[in-house]
Amino acid sequence: MFKKAFIFLLVLTLVMVSKPSTASAIPTGVGVIGDSATQPYQCIDRGGPTAYTWTEILDVVRGVNFGGMPCQPYNNAWSGETVRLNMTSQTDDILDDFNNGNIGRVISMIGSNDIYVVGSTPNVSALLATYETNIQRMIDAGILPGNILIVDISQDNWNEPTRTYVNQYNAGLQDIATEKGTAFASWTGYHSGLACRSLDNGQSYNFGGQMIAYTWGNEYHNIRVADGHLGTMANGVLANAIAVNFLGIPPLTDAELLSIVNGTVIPGNPPPPCANQPTATAGPSPTATLTRTPTATGLFSPTPSRTPTATFTFTPTSSSGTFNIGETTVLGNAYSGLGNQLVAQQVTLSQTATIQSLSYYVSTAGGQMRLGIYSNVASGPGSLMAQTAAFTPVTGWNTQAVIAPTQLATGTYWLAFLPQNNTLAGRVNPSGAGRYYSYTFGALPATYSTSPTNSAFTFSFYATFSTGAVASNTPSNTPLPTNSPTRTLTPTNTPIVPTNTSTLTATITNTPLPTNSPTHTATPTNTSVAPTTTNTRTPTPIPTNTFTPTITATRTPTTVATNTFTPTASRTPTRTATPSSSTITIGETNVLSMSYSGIGNRLVAQQVTLSQSATIQSLSYYVSTASGQLRLGIYNNSGNAPGTLMAQTAAFTSVAGWNTQVVTTPVTLPPGTYWLVFLPQNNTLAGRLGLSGAGRHYSYTFGAMPSTYSTSYTSDTFHFSFYATLSLP
Repeated sequence: MFKKAFIFLLVLTLVMVSKPSTASAIPTGVGVIGDSATQPYQCIDRGGPTAYTWTEILDVVRGVNFGGMPCQPYNNAWSGETVRLNMTSQTDDILDDFNNGNIGRVISMIGSNDIYVVGSTPNVSALLATYETNIQRMIDAGILPGNILIVDISQDNWNEPTRTYVNQYNAGLQDIATEKGTAFASWTGYHSGLACRSLDNGQSYNFGGQMIAYTWGNEYHNIRVADGHLGTMANGVLANAIAVNFLGIPPLTDAELLSIVNGTVIPGNPPPPCANQPTATAGPSPTATLTRTPTATGLFSPTPSRTPTATFTFTPTSSSGTFNIGETTVLGNAYSGLGNQLVAQQVTLSQTATIQSLSYYVSTAGGQMRLGIYSNVASGPGSLMAQTAAFTPVTGWNTQAVIAPTQLATGTYWLAFLPQNNTLAGRVNPSGAGRYYSYTFGALPATYSTSPTNSAFTFSFYATFSTGAVASNTPSNTPLPTNSPTRTLTPTNTPIVPTNTSTLTATITNTPLPTNSPTHTATPTNTSVAPTTTNTRTPTPIPTNTFTPTITATRTPTTVATNTFTPTASRTPTRTATPSSSTITIGETNVLSMSYSGIGNRLVAQQVTLSQSATIQSLSYYVSTASGQLRLGIYNNSGNAPGTLMAQTAAFTSVAGWNTQVVTTPVTLPPGTYWLVFLPQNNTLAGRLGLSGAGRHYSYTFGAMPSTYSTSYTSDTFHFSFYATLSLP
């Protein structure tokens, strides 16, 4: 996804090439297929100035030619890429670079995002078939099999059934390597290479005397950067494990790794002797056997470094008496903007056990948070079983004990979280059963709304259970203030009543309408209920009069009650740009849930359909994090891709929220297919994204949009919060 196009050659001294077209000469460049585990950090500002992925380390320290820093043009890896959707397009780019004489070797490490999707069943056979087809395409194009390295995916200690899928996939990859005669390397070398550095059961690791903690943060003394990806030191171990033998270069030393993060060796605290030795699995031989067996034990070498303490409870079993359900990994997609939303995801409990704590991963901390677990009723969240107290989250995993440990029977449950404000951000995947609705921050309700919004998502969020019996099972529910009072109308139940009404008015909260009650103004029963709710809005005690002026005070102060409720155009003036019936919109007018960033200087297009002749007036794009300038445009369709530029806006400085800009020249467009296109100036700007729809993109320096869209684009599946407003004849 989004291949870089910054060209700066650093020559690798493997084979000197006089003419790339010479048959006997192998270009020194190395192409890469991959995902976020291989995407250059410095190109997208992941982890700060001292964070480097393994390809960047090999570039900086050993001069391996991935096309030059910071974005390594021969490195096609990008966050979120999959075998299913993206390996073919990445292979296209590999073949282009090979045919142009830029590369002679290829490293392929992709598939994690296909397999690590909780709640789904990956089609491993189909993934391997796609993988094999693309490896064969490279061989058919003339890339020698021995110059192709297949790397499997990380054998973390996952829950079933994910572990089985990983084992099947990795075994299949080695079968492909054996059949095609390519090199093969395994992540087992990384796991063992990291484990041998620890003398405290995996709480820290010795690199040249510097102790690197098994924590998250944008400073090199953390084993992972703040968003959960491997940090520089860990990526050095990975480079030694998978790449140095294939490339025929010396292993990276601790002193070299420390030098690129401005660290120094501490001679008085030497690491264990195994620290700088790459494993045999990293070599080019396709006959390595460490990952051939499809059993869990054959693929994962259980080392104490992966599960150091209960602090890092993403491991499924921190001890023989506890286990986790839910998503224990730090997922790849960021989100924000869910303040005062009660969000739930479905999980399965396979044995009777006692809930002890709930853990949620936070990438950007803000406000307070509360976690809970609900029973299942009619394929949705039902009764509250346990919750935590409100807490102030911190960046990283937040583990909170439940107020009252409760024994739960085998079955389906729903993990729920409630953020206080929109700033808080975490990690999400667009898969799994999810529910949510608007709910003001506070104690979780005793019963979940029966009219939530259904969606597909899974957050980095899990529950920890103990297999022992709870000390006092019967009273365990009594501390929950909303469990028994729901039928007694005691004061503890009052927070629940407005919650249910708020779910019905969630879309109205964007407008000045205070409640749904105006739709029942003709019913006298509403006026009898109104005094307790409306006297806080208006000092007038007369039910009928207070009901109507409350609305007119906020909507249209000079009009009568019936007029204040009916004008719907005033409810979404900035969202749909439809102030009257003479305009229409095409595109995505909703603020989508998934966040993105890192696509500066990319010309990104999404397909839309215009059903009638109309004149383009403006383009509107939603920005969640403003930075730099932005330009918007619309292209016609040519061969199921953007063709000729029809209209564009001037460059403008983005602001958070909807950015609506008029086009420089309004143009009348006939019915048909079109492409909305945006061009950000830098990687910091972020917006909202959905993983559906036809998308196209390619590298393009910020400025006026080209008159015709490139025919050498990358195809993908996405659409952004982005729409056009057109006037009718």
